[in-house]
Amino acid sequence: MRDTKRVLTIIAVVSIIAYFVMISISGAKAYASSTGSNIAIIDTGYDPSVASFKDKVVYEKCVNWLEATCPNGKLSMDGPGSAQLNVKQLGTGTAMHGTEMMLNSIATNPNTKFIFIRAFSINKAVIAPLDTDIVNILNWVYANKDTYNIGAVTMSYGRAITSPICPNLTSLTNAVNQLKSVNIPVIAAAGNNYDYSHIDFPSCNTGVISVGASVNGIHQLYSNYSPSISFDALGQIGSTNGTSTATQVFGAGWVAIHQAKPSLSYSQIYSLIQQTASISTNQYIKSVPTLNIVAALK
Repeated sequence: MRDTKRVLTIIAVVSIIAYFVMISISGAKAYASSTGSNIAIIDTGYDPSVASFKDKVVYEKCVNWLEATCPNGKLSMDGPGSAQLNVKQLGTGTAMHGTEMMLNSIATNPNTKFIFIRAFSINKAVIAPLDTDIVNILNWVYANKDTYNIGAVTMSYGRAITSPICPNLTSLTNAVNQLKSVNIPVIAAAGNNYDYSHIDFPSCNTGVISVGASVNGIHQLYSNYSPSISFDALGQIGSTNGTSTATQVFGAGWVAIHQAKPSLSYSQIYSLIQQTASISTNQYIKSVPTLNIVAALK
């Protein structure tokens, strides 16, 4: 596990810097409250003791499928405390992942709040959700988009795919397209497997925005790639790194653009990011459009 205190300190500093940089570029309008200002994070859960999270989580939900490890001891829970992890759970495997992801999102756009959906069972191990759980969660997000002012969905995880064709799920495509129709992107991590032929599922699924990781204009060697990848984004904040971080940066950046330019539709924001993108390369990968928040907010 990473040194959590060090992560929190570094990211708090980065958050302050990001705030003033963004304000100087685009003015206070970038952080005006508007429709679609909140991010739905689907992840492992979060540490409620982190001071940065005070008043940041507007709603939370827990969905387990294998073990009843929600805070109420059941397979599901809704409402305050649902996505929070206890000390024992936080020390299990990669359970701190969700905490780090919310911190990364705050560092990129301090003026967003969260609907945190804990979709992982955490007992003796961290167990990923079923594909059907993800579809059900996305359908729940659609049904509650107005109630919780949801502007983006981020999924900073995936499973490796080695088959030539992504195992597209029609039900997932339908859920993603339903959210796209109301200007809500579904964003997922391309994966960290040094694979230059495949990206992880669900990022490869039709309609999902897949995000790889770059640092200083370089597509990181660990970051998966395929010709179908959507974008790269900054893959390192403090001591956290990977396509998980890049996914949160992209999601928070999308919402920042929407906050600054609320009249833009999904397709218009997507096109704006493409048009203002920098290009990420390395010795194996060429010409990956890379989120440039500064340019997109001008």
